[in-house]
Order: sequence, then structure tokens, then C-alpha cells
Amino acid sequence: MYRRIRSVKEIVTAVILMISVLLLAACTKPHDDIELLTTEASGSTVAPAAPGEALSLHVATYNIQHGAMVNYDYSLIGKKIAELGIDVIGLQEVDQKTERIGYQDALQKIAEAAGCPYYAFAKALDFQGGEYGVAVLSRYEIISFETVLLYSQGTEQRVLGHAVLRIGTEFIDFFVTHLTFGRNTNIRQKQLEEIAQELAKTQEYVITGDFNTSDYQEFEIFPDATPLNSFEQYFETFYPYHLGPDNIILSSGWSGHSVTMEPFAYSDHYMLHAVVARK
Repeated sequence: MYRRIRSVKEIVTAVILMISVLLLAACTKPHDDIELLTTEASGSTVAPAAPGEALSLHVATYNIQHGAMVNYDYSLIGKKIAELGIDVIGLQEVDQKTERIGYQDALQKIAEAAGCPYYAFAKALDFQGGEYGVAVLSRYEIISFETVLLYSQGTEQRVLGHAVLRIGTEFIDFFVTHLTFGRNTNIRQKQLEEIAQELAKTQEYVITGDFNTSDYQEFEIFPDATPLNSFEQYFETFYPYHLGPDNIILSSGWSGHSVTMEPFAYSDHYMLHAVVARK
């Protein structure tokens, strides 16, 4: 009798063990199936859009004037990005380890304060022992980044940065640029033509930047694209001169709403901020 009872106990124990193994297997996903999470300014985590839901992002563009107006305390800029809950932002006039900013890694300091674990820099110039250019900061993984040199004959070198973001199972082509200033319209037109060629290589895109023009007809070179700073909804982001050169431009597969200008004086430009969603 004792041996039989022990056998029953052994059988029960084996069954419980087997059920536990099956439950563990059911609750565990392979690594490839784990979706990436991001951290918002509040510190909570947010998942990508569920199947059937449109992907929505807080996107911004900001010319930081190399941090001069915050006395090179880049954490102030990063904290503002976090406060606004921005998911991905294009930055212009970024110094990296130059003499005038005390050889700081400005981009890293902004990214850390913003809570953006992913960032990339597109160098336009070697400058004062460091580099100067544009950048992308993101809460989502940047899986690739390319710097495209733009036509800049006789003027400051200009670039286009192209980041590919992965958000769950979706991929986003996100661009940042800073074009030639002033009356050099022929040079800027050539730059816009080169950008249009790069955009044509993608199906859908979001491009941010200081385009150094408030003549939004120049963007007609981008087919089926919508500038969120426009004649109909004009934001004087370059506020000392009452101009609106800063823009977020969306391809036809994206819609933009809740477009706002963030009037904090950390630069001679204001930030342009919008919620964009895939159609």
C-alpha cells in the first residue's frame, strides 16, 4: 500500500511539473518576437500601435543655435524635449566637441536629459576641433543612419541625415536637414532637388529641418508632400525676423495634426512640434 501511495504522489508531482513547463513555454516568446518599448517623459513605457491601429508619433524640429542661448547647458534642451513627450526630433546647428562649447558631447547630453536612448549625428563641417551638423534623437531604435552631402558650391556645406526607425514591426524613414540661408535660392533649389531624389527612394517619409525659406512653393518639388508650416498655417519659428523656415514635411501616407510652435527661448528659433499618424 505504501509503495502504491508513493507512486501516486510521484505521478501527481510529474503531472504538476509537466503543466508548469507547458505554462512557462506558453508565456515565453522567442527574442525575435519581443516588441521594442520606449520610455516617455513620465517614465512609463509605451508599446507600438496594436494591429489595425494607426501608428502615431510626436515629432519635432528644432534649430538649437549650438546651445549658445542656454550657455551650453544642453540638459535644458533635453528636459524640454522630455517635458513635451516628443518621440523623435530633428536638430539643426548642433556642435559636437567643439572649442566654443567646451568640447562637450552635446548630443549625448541632450539625449540623456530627453530620455532618448537612440541618436545619430550627420556632420556637415569640421569646426573648432570638433564637428558641426544636424542630428536625430529618438525614443525608438535607429537601425540605420546615412549622411548625404548636398550641393553647396561656395557656401557652407549642407547635409541630409536619413534615419530608419524601427517601431515594433514598422519602419519609418525620418530625415533631417538644414539648407542654405539667404538669397542663394539657386543653391537651395539644387539642394531641394537632391533631397527629392533621396525621398523618391522611400515609400513614405517624414522630413524635418530648417529649410531657410518661408516660400513654401519651393516644396512643390516634393510630390504629394504636405508642409505643416505653410501659407495656411504659418508659424514664425525664426522669431527675431518673423520668418518661418522650420518645417515638418509629410509624404502622402502621413497626416499631421496638433501642430504647435513651442515658444521657449532656448535658441533664436522656436521648436515646431506636431502629432503625425500613418493613414
